[in-house]
Amino acid sequence: MKKYLISILLLSTNLFANESLFKKANNEYEKGNYEIAIQTYEQLINLDKISSELYYNLGNSYYKIENLADAIWCYEKSLKIKNDKKTVENLNIVKSKIKNRINPLPDTFYQKWGKKIINFFEVKTWQIITILFIWMTVSSILISNFKIIELRKYVFYILACVSILLVFISYQSYNNFIKKEAIIFSSSLPVNSEPTDNIKNKKLFNLSLGTKVEVVKTNNDWIYIKLNDGRKGWIRENDVKRLN
Repeated sequence: MKKYLISILLLSTNLFANESLFKKANNEYEKGNYEIAIQTYEQLINLDKISSELYYNLGNSYYKIENLADAIWCYEKSLKIKNDKKTVENLNIVKSKIKNRINPLPDTFYQKWGKKIINFFEVKTWQIITILFIWMTVSSILISNFKIIELRKYVFYILACVSILLVFISYQSYNNFIKKEAIIFSSSLPVNSEPTDNIKNKKLFNLSLGTKVEVVKTNNDWIYIKLNDGRKGWIRENDVKRLN
């Protein structure tokens, strides 16, 4: 019992300390002490006290000191944890300030609605809802006192269809969550056709600071990346900061 009480006390102390740090960082931000706020927010991250709000506030701090690459990285990290309208808005503001910005390929009507549905809940929430509906589908067959057979079949088919749809949504949501992505942290970065420094290596195009890329594969200290507009090529690993 004594050990249990000590554990509870230590946990409460840690939570109070983390909350105090977070409030301190927010206060420094309000005072305009953005560098101190950044240091305090990053201290919390180093303590593994991660949240979407923490990354959002850190992104705001970086934006205030015009560090666009780090601001974008923080906003993207925040969105990985929780999709939030104000975070998306701030991210778009920062992106609009990037020179030679890569414009993504326009989504079709169905793609837009698909993304809205997938981003409506977090990954875990979609998974819980999916499991719940699968359980309800199985239960609709097993319930013995369900006397109206035709109604039972009707309910079963509806639940089965919804469950299949939810499995697809959960799968897409999970894929988006684990998708390997990174932010470019070098100005005017050349993208190569091969993972080598050989002079014959063809320079395909350049990327600007803060551009988001998908990491397809790695080769030693090189990574093969893909852009939203479909272009691909090789860049150095140390020119990016990974999101996951």
